[in-house]
Amino acid sequence: MTILNKINKKLKLDLKQYNLAKFTKKKTYICAKDDNSIFFIYEGKARFIIKDALFLDDLVNNFAQIEHRYFFTKSNCCKKATEYLNKKGFVIYDTL
Repeated sequence: MTILNKINKKLKLDLKQYNLAKFTKKKTYICAKDDNSIFFIYEGKARFIIKDALFLDDLVNNFAQIEHRYFFTKSNCCKKATEYLNKKGFVIYDTL
């Protein structure tokens, strides 16, 4: 079962995976979205740092009028990155 399927099942949502190829070449991110929410999943093994948070915020700005922003990660998230994403309106889930 993929991570996206786990999220759909756990949160009882019907999310469709979104291809990020036109925005980035990074393979550590999975994106799923529905009408007014966007979900990012970080699958990298390295610690999620402020540089990654800035990249993620820039990535979200490519989408028009997203009300709810969610971020999931399996790896550790540094305090500065967590604070930055919270300030930008993300709901963060540190583990899956």
